[in-house]
Amino acid sequence: TLEELLKKYAENHKHQASFENLKEYCIENFKTHFGEKTKLSNIRYVDLEMYRNHLMQKLTRHKRLRADASVNRELATLRHIFSKAVEWDMMERNPFDKGKSLLLKLNNQRTRYLTEDEISKLLGECKTTKHLHHIVVCALNTGMRRGEILNLKWNQVRNGFIYLEKTKTKTRREIPVNDEFAQVLKEIRKEQGCYSRVNMTVNCRVILSVA
Repeated sequence: TLEELLKKYAENHKHQASFENLKEYCIENFKTHFGEKTKLSNIRYVDLEMYRNHLMQKLTRHKRLRADASVNRELATLRHIFSKAVEWDMMERNPFDKGKSLLLKLNNQRTRYLTEDEISKLLGECKTTKHLHHIVVCALNTGMRRGEILNLKWNQVRNGFIYLEKTKTKTRREIPVNDEFAQVLKEIRKEQGCYSRVNMTVNCRVILSVA
């Protein structure tokens, strides 16, 4: 049954960084839509196509249509689950392989960077909220992801670099601290009273904490 497959998949992939953020959510959707007691042999290509169309019409919590990339991520998760089912001898063939690709074609627009004028306006709008201003300055000067910024601790900043161990791609990164962000760090350290670099309580403190 689908229930048995999803349980086995969760047991084998719960260690993945994407499991909690994406796959756990997708699995619950699959249970609801297809039915936990559904036999795997009864899931056909047409059912997958109908599910894809269902996702395209499903509104987000903000009452908007889902982005194509969001639909593709859920379909890719389902396809991977069925691929593992074939490897585990729980299915003879992946139903995705019985027709053309169900993934939506994305509009791969070029990466666009903020102009100097846009940066000035953005920082100006954030001036009234110091905490937000610090976050934006960090993002502009380091290119770090939101989670990396909000979880950044003092012990990760040393010798003019930011050391990131836990990243989305699971590869270690070292980001140089330029003069602008170094000044912001100096201000934050003063605000937080972080004068001792060897104090473990300080070192383990989140730098851009709201508190």
